[in-house]
Amino acid sequence: MKTAIVLAGHMRSFDKCLPAMMHHVFRHFPGAEFFVTTEPDEDAWKVDLLKGALPKSRVEVDLTPQPDLQPVLDGLPIPKDFTLGERFMHEPYFISVPPLAVLGQLWRLWQVLGMLKFARYQRVVRLRPDLFFHSYTHREEVATLVPWWGRFGGINDRFAILLPGAAEAYFSTYGNIRGLLEDWCPFHPESLIVMSMEKQHCTAHPYLMADFSTMRTDGTMRGPEISASDYAGLFAEALTAAIL
Repeated sequence: MKTAIVLAGHMRSFDKCLPAMMHHVFRHFPGAEFFVTTEPDEDAWKVDLLKGALPKSRVEVDLTPQPDLQPVLDGLPIPKDFTLGERFMHEPYFISVPPLAVLGQLWRLWQVLGMLKFARYQRVVRLRPDLFFHSYTHREEVATLVPWWGRFGGINDRFAILLPGAAEAYFSTYGNIRGLLEDWCPFHPESLIVMSMEKQHCTAHPYLMADFSTMRTDGTMRGPEISASDYAGLFAEALTAAIL
């Protein structure tokens, strides 16, 4: 089964996360082709660790620097003032990063559209480079899957296994953002991505049994953020699937 694995984001802690990714995730996708898009900064060299670990694999790298996105942000129909730890608009959860950082993450995902043709693959795996995996239960079926937790009102936006059409919708969120906001989607990455997919008639199933933390450069980790809503959502999805 032809698979593309996409790593999008800063490579700051990738050197610490790569061994766990190799063990828990990459070994399940033999022959996968890798696509990396990151900033051309002091950590960009860490992409070479992936090439060294998988010398026979195709590894394409995009080092396009992020442009000044402030004019783009200023042009969106959203409030101009924000306070971290409070709601920016009508997000289901408080905002934890500045709006410019949300836009930057979506812009980096958008870069993937120029790197590969999704239709050439049967599935596309998306990971952030700073994910330290504790466990992952692989499923062979071909479906669009996301982790069951960390949805924050949408879908977990750090790890996904996507069908080609769903990958197109997932990675094109930045290009669709104005229309999404005009349709009352909150300026929240998990909400924006899931609505971008819904508008293109793609469904993500939160059945991935994956446990990972976000690792900072100094090695400290932000563990899985699992809520009662995640448990309820997983149960409801499973029950619906059983009934249908």
